[in-house]
Amino acid sequence: MSARKRRLPPAEPGPESWTPPSGMARIYQDAPTFRAWLLQLEARITDLAAVAEDQIAPPAKRQLGRAKARDLIGDACHAIDDLIGIARADLPPEGSEPGTPPLH
Repeated sequence: MSARKRRLPPAEPGPESWTPPSGMARIYQDAPTFRAWLLQLEARITDLAAVAEDQIAPPAKRQLGRAKARDLIGDACHAIDDLIGIARADLPPEGSEPGTPPLH
């Protein structure tokens, strides 16, 4: 993954500005909705990368304190969990399809 310099705090729009559909099947049926879901996922991953880059910089060059970084990481992780939950919403229960490997 290439390092991209970004200004902090993380970019918007945040997950709160996007109303997700109830499952991935609905996302795939509509290209604009899929693009919006994918952009949300990409934005949250970019947020995590920006905070990580900030926290590994020399202390004098950091823009975030530890508490703010922890909050931003938590927000991004929760948003990513929600987005993955949307993608898994329409999947059959684990082990219900023969030959299907379990999701981790």
